[in-house]
Amino acid sequence: GKPVVHSDVGGAREMIVDGHNGYLFPVGDLDALVQRLVRLADPARARPMGANARRAVEARFTEAAMVDRYERLLEELCTPQAAAPAPRDAQEPAWPAQPECETRSQST
Repeated sequence: GKPVVHSDVGGAREMIVDGHNGYLFPVGDLDALVQRLVRLADPARARPMGANARRAVEARFTEAAMVDRYERLLEELCTPQAAAPAPRDAQEPAWPAQPECETRSQST
């Protein structure tokens, strides 16, 4: 695996633990980017971070992990929720009805 150096935007912080499996730097801060790249020039620092990065990707993006997340999302979407809030005024549309979902029987 390889450690990642990424600007601290969007979902980068969800995957990169600064100093553990890569580095984050403030957007537009060229000095900070260079500083992090210099740190990774040291193989003794880069190798363990790369191994950590590999483990993080394998844990989150294996086929089984992704299928599990999709299943949980679909179950959440198909679980009846409390009544939807009423519109704030007459011109605002009502909330859409909860989608009907089939329950999947699990065979083990």
